[in-house]
Amino acid sequence: MDLKLSDVYHVLKQYPVQFFKVVMAQKISQKVSRKGRPPVAQHQVFAALHKRIITGDLEPADRLPTRRELGETFNVGLPAVQRALEFLIKDGFVVSRGTHGTFVSDNPPHISRYGLVFEDGISNNPDYPTPHFWPILSRSATRISQRLGKPIEIYNGITGDKNAATLAKLLKDVKLHRLAGLIVSNPLSHLNHYSVYQNSGMPTVTMAISKMDFPFHRIHMDYFSLFDRALNYLREKGCKRIALLRNTRICGEVESAIHQAIKKNNVIIPTYWDQKITAGSADTATNLMHLLFSEIQTIQPDGLFVADDSFFPHVVKGLKGLNVKVGFEPDDVKIVAHCNFPIAEKQLFEIKRIGFDTELMILKAMELIDQSRRGLQGYQLKVLSAVFEHEYMNSLVV
Repeated sequence: MDLKLSDVYHVLKQYPVQFFKVVMAQKISQKVSRKGRPPVAQHQVFAALHKRIITGDLEPADRLPTRRELGETFNVGLPAVQRALEFLIKDGFVVSRGTHGTFVSDNPPHISRYGLVFEDGISNNPDYPTPHFWPILSRSATRISQRLGKPIEIYNGITGDKNAATLAKLLKDVKLHRLAGLIVSNPLSHLNHYSVYQNSGMPTVTMAISKMDFPFHRIHMDYFSLFDRALNYLREKGCKRIALLRNTRICGEVESAIHQAIKKNNVIIPTYWDQKITAGSADTATNLMHLLFSEIQTIQPDGLFVADDSFFPHVVKGLKGLNVKVGFEPDDVKIVAHCNFPIAEKQLFEIKRIGFDTELMILKAMELIDQSRRGLQGYQLKVLSAVFEHEYMNSLVV
């Protein structure tokens, strides 16, 4: 039944409050309804252009059709076209050049932006110590990003409820192809989100201690070269009584590499001088220095290899309170310490440092991702050998 204006006036006069509530409820309902509906028009334009860019139909620096042409193609209004382009601009896929038009970015994110994932996150919590390797790798990624002008997004913690937002961001970036590929700091045996990388549809590189074959590219740190070169240095310096401080949580492949290096260099490490501790109890290294080098010990090591950089600050703390001369002279105790380059800490003792170049790790990982996007088949293994500090410094000069 059609209502006359006089009828509406009568209702408004007799029931003003109720009439007002009904009208406001209808307005709110309409507003919520509009808000709840997806803006189909702009997403249609966004999805179509986004797909053409990531599939290569529109290449870097290509000019997009004009806004009017896009509106006619998709049968939508100019405001919808504008909002779609704003989304693409925000994500870095296109750039607007004023009256010249809108163009695909020279370096759109799906081919030039990389993700570096620290699953458990870099933390300063002493109860959950972060491997020293992670913050060094993070700083190296930042330096390389600045030097090359290629963004590297760092996802610092994606495991557990407290990191749900970071995980959600990673999944969204993967879904919208905002990344060329992923670099994962965790070794393969410690991946908590294996399915995320496997189902991402993009190249993934992990930092591998083992050479085991997995469906990802791997940057393999050659621990045999680490132990072999460290023990060889101590042997060449005349050390006859060598002690070893290492992490108890190592895979069988690394354990085998240690034994091979010991055998190759023909050194004998007594069981009581082959000390194994965990990263969570790294401060134990302080007490171990007192046990090894205390004056009450009739026989002391003349050489020491600290095979985990997490332990070395505690080793230094222990040595500072002892009457032990560490250095390179014939009667000095020779110490080789594992580290990852570049390092910021200053040396309090004259020691020999050996480890892996984290900037080279990032560069090799980016190279594998780029090669995969250009059609590289299969999964590649890049092996990095350990280098002494002077070798690392010389490589910077070259």
